[in-house]
Amino acid sequence: MLCLSERTLLPVVLSARELATLGTRLASAAGQVMAAIGSMNDFAFMLAAQFDPNAPLLDPSLDLAETPCGPLRMESPMRATLAVFSDRPLPLMRADLNR
Repeated sequence: MLCLSERTLLPVVLSARELATLGTRLASAAGQVMAAIGSMNDFAFMLAAQFDPNAPLLDPSLDLAETPCGPLRMESPMRATLAVFSDRPLPLMRADLNR
C-alpha cells in the first residue's frame, strides 16, 4: 500500500493489512488528502514501474522520497519532512541554500 503525507508528500510503502477497515480509517482524512492526489498518482506510476515484490518495502519508499515534487517547489518529500522535524527549518528550495 502506498501512503503519502499531505504536508510533506513523504511516500511510504506498507504491507496492506486489515483491508476491510482501511476505508473507514482513512475516510476522515479524505478532504485533506485531495490536495495531494496529483503527487500520489505520480508516485503510484513510479512505484509500478520499479516495484520488486522480493525487495524490502523500504527501498521504494526511500526512492520515492527523493523525487522532486511540484507542490514542494521541486524539493523532495524527504527534505520537506526533515524541515518539519528540524529545530532549524531547512530551506525547501535548493536556491535558498546559497543565502
